Amino acid sequence: MSFLKRAWLSITRRTGKSLLLLLIILILGNAIAGAISIQQASINVEKKIKADMGAAATIRVDYAAMDKLWEEFQNNPEDMPETAPPTPELMQMIGESPYVKYFDYSTESRTGSSALQRFIPQFFLEQDMGMNDDWDKYYAFILRGVQYHKILAIEEGRLNLVGGRVFTEEEINQGAPVAIISKALAELNHINIDDTIVLTNYVMDYQNYNDETGMPNISKEIDNPVKVIGFVEAATTPASQNQSSKNEGDKWNQAWTEQQNVNTVYMPNGFISKINRNYRLSEIEANPEMYDDVKLDDMQFDWYEPIYILNSTDDIEKFKEEVTPLLPERYLIATAADNYENIAAPVEQTSKMANYVLIVAIVASVLIVSLVVLLFLRDRKHELGVYLSLGESKSKVLGQIIAEVLIIALVGIVLSVFTGNLIASGLSGSMIQAQLEKQAEGEYWGEVYYSSGINDYMNSDLTMEDVAGAYEIRLTPSYVLIFFLVSMGTIALSTLVPMIYIVRLNPRKILM
Repeated sequence: MSFLKRAWLSITRRTGKSLLLLLIILILGNAIAGAISIQQASINVEKKIKADMGAAATIRVDYAAMDKLWEEFQNNPEDMPETAPPTPELMQMIGESPYVKYFDYSTESRTGSSALQRFIPQFFLEQDMGMNDDWDKYYAFILRGVQYHKILAIEEGRLNLVGGRVFTEEEINQGAPVAIISKALAELNHINIDDTIVLTNYVMDYQNYNDETGMPNISKEIDNPVKVIGFVEAATTPASQNQSSKNEGDKWNQAWTEQQNVNTVYMPNGFISKINRNYRLSEIEANPEMYDDVKLDDMQFDWYEPIYILNSTDDIEKFKEEVTPLLPERYLIATAADNYENIAAPVEQTSKMANYVLIVAIVASVLIVSLVVLLFLRDRKHELGVYLSLGESKSKVLGQIIAEVLIIALVGIVLSVFTGNLIASGLSGSMIQAQLEKQAEGEYWGEVYYSSGINDYMNSDLTMEDVAGAYEIRLTPSYVLIFFLVSMGTIALSTLVPMIYIVRLNPRKILM
C-alpha cells in the first residue's frame, strides 16, 4: 500500500483528530488571511490616494531646521548664519531632472484697479459679507507670475484656454506687459482680446490715516497698463464635480475659492518683478522713517516658488535623492504625497495592527500546529514502529505524515481564504470608522500653506473620509497568492519538529 493511500485512510478513520486539526488551522488561517487582506487593502489605498494627490513637488523651508536655528540664535545672537533662498537659476537646473515632466516657478503680487471691477461671487453679494472694504479693494487682483510660457495649469488640465493665446517665450524672457485673465472677469468688465487693462498699485502713507475710514492715506497711485492676450476658465473634471457636490454645504469656502481664481491675472515673472520693485521703492519714499536702517542693496523684491510635476508618483523618492544635495541649507523637497500620512491615519493604524496580528498568528500557528501534530504522533508511536519494522523507509513514513497534515491544511486554508476575507472586511471597516470618529473630535491636521498658485498642486482636497471610501477589502489574485505562500510556509515550519521525532524513532525499542 502506498504511503499516500495510508495517509488518506488515516485521515478518514481518525475523524475526530482530523477535524480538530482542521479547526485549529481554520482559526489560525482566518487570522492570517484577515491580516493579509488588510495589508493588501492598505497598500492599494496608498497607491490610489497618492496617485489622486498627484506627483507634484516644490522647494520649501525645513521648519524643523529653522526652529533649531532659532534656538541657537537665542543662545548666541551674534553667530546667526544666513539662510539664502533657492535662486531661479537653481530652480531651472532642478527642472531639467529626467524625473520632471513640467515645471515652473512663480512670483506673486497684489494690485487693485480704479478701472476694473473685481469679481464677487453671488453668495458673498447675497450675504453682504464686507466685500466693499476699501482695504480689500486695493488688493483685489492676484498677479501670478509665469516662467513656463505654455502655462503649467493649462498643460496639466486645471485650466482651459477659451480665447486668445498663451505667452510666447520671447514675452516671458523680456517680461512683457501682457496678461491672461479669466473669462468671467473679462465678461464682467467687457474686455476683449488685445484690450489694454490698467492695474494700480496704491502706495500707502502709514504715518497719516483717514479719520473716517481708519485707513492710511494714499500717497501715490502707480498704474500698470497690460495687454490682454488670452482668456482661461477652470477645467471641469469628475474630481471637481465630486468635490463640488460633496462640499455643497460649505458655500463660503467655495465662494472664496471662486473669487480668488477669477480675480487671478497671469503675467510673465519679469513684469511682476518690475511692478514689485517700483511699488516697494515708492513705499520706501512715502515712509522713509520705516526704512531708516534698510539698505536697498540688501532688499529682496521678489520671492519665487517652484512647482515640479513629475512623470509618476513612483519617481518621488528618486527625485528627492537626486535634488536634495543641491538645495541651500535648511531647505527641502516637499511633495503633494507628503500629506498622505496626515489624512490616512485611520488606514495606517489599522494596517499597523494587522502587521502585529500577522506576526502573532504565524508564530502561534507554528507552535500550536507543531504541538498538536507531535501529540498525535506520540499516540501513533506503535503504528509508526510497525511500519518501520516491516521495512518501510523513514522517508515514506515522513511522507505519509506530511501528506496527512498538508491535506487537512489545504482544506483549512482554502476555507480561510473566503472566511478570513469576510471577517477582515467587517472588522477593519469598523476599526477605520472608529478611528475617523476619534480624529473628528477636534484634532487639527495642519497643512503647510504655500502661495495660492503652488497651493493648488501641493495641498489636496482629499480628506480622511476619501481615504476610508477608497479602502476596500477584495478577493484579488495577489491576496490569494500571498496568503497561500504564507500559510503553506507556516505549515511547512510546523512539521519540522514532528519530523525530527519520526527520524529519531527506533522500531526495536518501540515494539519491545
